[in-house]
Amino acid sequence: MQFRWRKSNKHNTINVETERIQSLSSQEKSSAAQRFIRNLGDKFTNSADFAQSVLSQIAKEKEILQGVFLISVTENEVSKLKYLSGYACVNIETEESEFLPGEGLPGQVAREGKILNLKAVPEGYVKIRTGLGEASPNSLIIIPVIYENILYGVIELASFHEFTLADEKYFYTISEFIGSQMKNLQKSH
Repeated sequence: MQFRWRKSNKHNTINVETERIQSLSSQEKSSAAQRFIRNLGDKFTNSADFAQSVLSQIAKEKEILQGVFLISVTENEVSKLKYLSGYACVNIETEESEFLPGEGLPGQVAREGKILNLKAVPEGYVKIRTGLGEASPNSLIIIPVIYENILYGVIELASFHEFTLADEKYFYTISEFIGSQMKNLQKSH
């Protein structure tokens, strides 16, 4: 995928142009998206509730232990990513953090429009906490949420298992649906 940032003067949104590096069969895209949509439902009134449900559903389907949904916003004509929702996050600094295009891993994923799959997360980078203890995840995946060439956000997920190429394809497929729902929710508010 090749993504280039373009600022739209009309709507102050981030536009991206895409070319897929991997093609998915329509049957693959359809079955993964349909299952995700069916399990997620469609009764959402705001982006934060939708993002929380997305993270919860992904956690159930892909054994995610922690996740963050960052939304793309434009403030004072500057595009950035801001915390929208989290899954199993305790005292997370990201709630106050913002990422400009290219800043940190989320900003870089947003700029490039490519899924980033880190299979060797440094010890102490992120901690997964439970009532019994804490440990570092084995892998991290960061997914751009793009629909109709517009970036709506970035989803960052941590797990004890490594994310596979099949997982990347799955996340790529559902990210289009997530983006379409974000577009609809933003239109209604």
